Amino acid sequence: MNAIVSTDTAAIGLVLGAAVFNTSPPTTQGLSISALGGTPAGDHQRLGNNQAVTVQFNLDADAFTKTLAVRVNGLVSRNGNQEGFSPISVQVNGGQIVSGFTIPGGGFGPQDAIFPIPAALLKAGANALQLQVDGNAQTFFWLYGLEIDFVSGPYVGKALAANLRVSPVALSPGLSITTNGGTFAGDHYKYAQNTSFGLQFSLTDLGPAAQVSVALYGLVSRNGNQDGYSPISLIFNGKPILADYTVPGGGFGPQWVEVAVPAELCVSGANTIVLTVSPNATTFFWLYDFAVSKGQFYTPVATADFSVSPPKTNQLTVSQNDGSFAGDHVKIAQNGVVAVTYQAASASAALMFEFDGLVSRNGNQEGNAPVSLSVNGTQIIANYVVPGGGFGYQANYFVVPPQLVKAGANTFSLQVASTGTTYFWLRGMSVRTPT
Repeated sequence: MNAIVSTDTAAIGLVLGAAVFNTSPPTTQGLSISALGGTPAGDHQRLGNNQAVTVQFNLDADAFTKTLAVRVNGLVSRNGNQEGFSPISVQVNGGQIVSGFTIPGGGFGPQDAIFPIPAALLKAGANALQLQVDGNAQTFFWLYGLEIDFVSGPYVGKALAANLRVSPVALSPGLSITTNGGTFAGDHYKYAQNTSFGLQFSLTDLGPAAQVSVALYGLVSRNGNQDGYSPISLIFNGKPILADYTVPGGGFGPQWVEVAVPAELCVSGANTIVLTVSPNATTFFWLYDFAVSKGQFYTPVATADFSVSPPKTNQLTVSQNDGSFAGDHVKIAQNGVVAVTYQAASASAALMFEFDGLVSRNGNQEGNAPVSLSVNGTQIIANYVVPGGGFGYQANYFVVPPQLVKAGANTFSLQVASTGTTYFWLRGMSVRTPT
């Protein structure tokens, strides 16, 4: 089994941060709650007219240019035997990403809604996300969870993390400890020979082609001035995926190690992972963090190639094209729209939309051509600035909120902002579905 060793903490993180409102105060991981309106109500936070929840999260200089999405888990409370009315709005750093949105489901159970966050609204360092109930709400909004996810190319997933820098161990919702033979030592747990740390988690929400990996952040303690010796093994559902492995670094600082889990070892329902220190260890193993990442790759099922004229399409129909062909792309001026239609087999299908493009330059300066993306007339991304400074085409991936997908024809529209001062060059579009 190939272990990927990295000092990049983003290696484990497909969820940047999460808050679960089934306790008071709420449980958080990777973010902090700076304002909490409403009232705790058992397993959720009950929000009325104009009440809001605000969370803070941090992005490093590399991460903030990546696509993020906010996942809201909630419901609109019912009005007796009738459906209730409690739309919500979500802002990031003061910029609106959705307004007047009603969570589907009729109030019979919490539902997930996923909204892409425009990269133009994000910044390196501290960021704020606010969910607010509209002032015209007639019933309550019940908030169960908020999550900020990375959308890493054609891969969408989430990470469950165990923080062993504190005692007791801090766990993401969905994780439980099955065994812990370590001893807390200030900012880590230390494990002697034959001792273990184990977790249990569920994989019921994943399809047959799900990708699962395990990551840890730890070191082999030193033996005076010499390297120590403390190999570890990782056992997934009773089968070894890493055996007698020595974390590199000579014990001078913790290292990230990530290991892919063979798909045949994953089961629907409860899964376990156990880290065990070798019986031959002569020094301790120090464990700081442990995480399970789970997710799904999305594969193109419908494409439109605008590098040729007329566009070459497969399972997509070009329903509007305001661009003009320019060799290997179409160039779109301000307010211009290119739209394609995709036939979905079922409503609420899991879809991802991808487009390849660039913002044309203004001489030696970066150009200006933000774009918005709508699905069936509902905007899911606004004033998005494609990165790259116009020096090359970039692939941009956006998760489509499943509640916007309908059986039959679905239209995806890309529009250049009226404030654009240069062209947007579009080379391709595609619709992706889980592998």
